[in-house]
Formats: sequence, C-alpha cells, structure tokens
Amino acid sequence: MNTSFLKTINWIITNYGESILEHPDRLKVLFKTHAKNEPAEERRAFGRCIEMGYYKTLKKAKTINKRIKVKNNLVNKLHRETGISLQQCNASIELLDTAIHKNTTQKPVRQTNFKNYFNKLTNKKNQIINKINLQYRKIKIANSKKLIVITAGIAVLFLFSLIAINGITKQQPTPTETNITIEDDILELQRIIEHQEALSERIEQLRNQIEDNLRNQINNPQMPQQGINEQNQLIERLNNELLMEVLVTKREGMRDISGNILVNIIPINYRNRSFRMNPDNLRNTVNEGINLIRQHAREYNVSINFDVVYDNSNNGRFLTLQNATEAINLYRRFENTRYNFTVNVFVVDTVERSYITRRADYSHAILWFRESNGHSSSTLVHEIYHAFGAEDLYYEQGVVPREVEEIFRTLVGNSIMLSSQRFTGIDPINAWLIGWNMNPQPWFAWFVDRRDTSNLNFFVR
Repeated sequence: MNTSFLKTINWIITNYGESILEHPDRLKVLFKTHAKNEPAEERRAFGRCIEMGYYKTLKKAKTINKRIKVKNNLVNKLHRETGISLQQCNASIELLDTAIHKNTTQKPVRQTNFKNYFNKLTNKKNQIINKINLQYRKIKIANSKKLIVITAGIAVLFLFSLIAINGITKQQPTPTETNITIEDDILELQRIIEHQEALSERIEQLRNQIEDNLRNQINNPQMPQQGINEQNQLIERLNNELLMEVLVTKREGMRDISGNILVNIIPINYRNRSFRMNPDNLRNTVNEGINLIRQHAREYNVSINFDVVYDNSNNGRFLTLQNATEAINLYRRFENTRYNFTVNVFVVDTVERSYITRRADYSHAILWFRESNGHSSSTLVHEIYHAFGAEDLYYEQGVVPREVEEIFRTLVGNSIMLSSQRFTGIDPINAWLIGWNMNPQPWFAWFVDRRDTSNLNFFVR
C-alpha cells in the first residue's frame, strides 16, 4: 500500500471531513494540489472508486468478514468496469478501506491485547497459589522440616520466575533457610501479585488520562487568543485558495462574452405546427430583451453590441424542423464569424416551454415558444444567457437541489436565472460564468459543487 498516498487521503479527511469521499469532483481538485506527486494511475484508480460510490458500500461493512467479502467484490467490479489491473484495483480498494475504517480498528485491538495481558497474569497467579497451597498441605501432614525447606525453596523459585517474566517489580526478596516460613511466602507472593494488579490498573488509568487530555486539547485548544486568530486566518486563507481553484477549474474553456453579438431570429414550422403569426410583431419583444442584456452588461462595465437579423426564409416560406437536433445542426449555417458570438433563436408559433439545446463547442439552438400571453422577452433573455454559458438557479429534480433555489432566492432574489417570469436582474455567479464579473467569491464554489449537470448532455431547459 502506498503509505504516502494514504497519509495524504487521511489529511484531506481530517481537514474536510469524511464526507469528502462522496464528492469526486472536489476530491479531484484536492488531489491536484496535495497528491500531485503521487503516481497518476493510483490517483486515477482511487478516483474511480469514489466516482462509482464505493465509499458508501465499504462504510456499511462493519465486521471484518463482511469487509473482506465486500472488498473482493469491489475489486472484481472495478477491474471489470474500468479495465484497471487487478493489482491496482486491489491496492485502491485497500486504500479506501483503510482510510474509512482507520479510526474504528485501532483502539479495540489495543484493548483486547491489554485484556489478554491481565488474563495471562491472573492465570499465572492462580497456578502459583494452587501449587503453594498444595505444598503447604503436604507440609502440615508430613511435619518435616526438610520438606518445609524444600517447599519454601520451590515457593521462592516460583516467586523469582514470576518477577522475571513480567518485569513489573525490581525488588527481590532474599529469604534465608532459617527464618522463612510457608505462611510468609504465601503472604508475600499474594502481596506482590496485588501490587502488580494495582500497578497495572494505575497504568491503565494514566493511559486513559493521557488520551483524554489529548482529546480535550484537540476539541478545546488552550492557546493565546492571538494564536487562535492567526490560525483561523490561515485556515480561512487556505480554504479560500482551494475554493478558488474549484472555480478556476469550472471556467476552464468557457468564453468571456463581449464585443459584437449577432442574434438571428428564425421563425420555423415545428413538426406539424405551422408558423402563422407576423414575424414583425416580434421586433418590440426582441428589442426589449436585448436592451435588458445591454443594461446588465453596463452594470459590469462590459462593452457589448447587438445586431439582430430577422430571417423570414426564402419566398415567404418558413424553415420546417422536426426536432431540436435539426436546429442545432444548422448553427454553422447561421453563424457569422465577423462577430464575436452568434445566437440562433428558432421561434415557434405554439404554446410550450422554451428551452435551449447546446454543445460543448458553444453551438446551440434556442427554441422560443409562445406563452399564454405571447412570446416573452424575459424568457428570451433567460435562454440567451444559457447560450452565453449561464446556468439555472431554480430547483430541477436531478439537476438543481431544492436547497440551491432556497439559498439563492435569499442571496440574489432578483436573478432572471431564478425565474424568467418574475425577475429581471443578473446574479453575480452567472455574470462570472459568462465572463462579466471579474471578482468571483469563494462561496461561488458552493453552487458549483451542488449543481449536477453530468446527466444533461448540455441540454438545458
């Protein structure tokens, strides 16, 4: 087992809690900083263990026999599903198991060994007393001085043997053949044994006291207030640096939206729904939305210009599409490379929920449906921000947890990414995601860590 890697994992658990083993993305960032010198294949194998949820499976295995069985199953599963060598799979599972159960295996083992020690000591004591009592009864029956001396010698021999084996006391009795009696030997032996037991109990008490003191120092460190403040400031700085690394990773490969933007408004016949309204009636609604985006950009001192093109198709015949995939495949057709960014909005003349489908290369297609009172400018703004790279803040099962919406309604309650029907502002997190807010805060990582987009395939409603 790689003890250096295990030490790093234990340090991360100590500082960030064992629950960090349930968050592969955060652990990956931590490994980049704290385990960068460890072999890449070991980090990869351990990361796959975390991604596949093996932490919870091993955590549930309480007994040794159960853990052995679970570990064997996980090794085979990891090898089968990832193609990693069996040796590396076994090492990673052992590493995870040791990291999880390290605090539950050490103390019981020490207690068991200590009990075994006392059991051995008690057995020795009983054996010696039984032998001496047997010899004592023989002495009384025989009433022989010679036998008394021999028996006394046997008792002294057992006494010295006990002292030599246990190493508890350095005081050795020096009886002579003229003044020793069997009764004195028995009493002396019993006194030494009682002294051994008392000494062992005292050692156990001292050990417990030391452990309690260490535990109290950890929970309630007694140090000058200045030292506490300096320590807290250092911890806060290191935590903030780590969170900022998470944010840097989140924005890797994303664009800063600025400059000249082309917006194509493209009416379409969608499936069996014909476009019957006059496209010119959309102009005021579109301008209202574009002006709102301009206002948001000015708040962050971002220079942005829009050109809006209304494509009424050829000879008055509108484009006909069957699904969003066909729409996104037309991105290059409507893109104009003279602009810094192109937005394609396919307008559908029917009531439905608007959404955007997009790919990692920023190609996208907005399907802008009517609402009960017509096409909404705020909905258009919401979807254009998605095209820029912004993300939803409202609850959506499997994507945005309920707690995210609740907290952000308190933090940035007027964001159009929370509700396109009620709010018109742009929140600082999404302004940062699209490259407008140049001063991200460490707490942004809370949102980044909790919004799960792994199952979206860049499809965002």
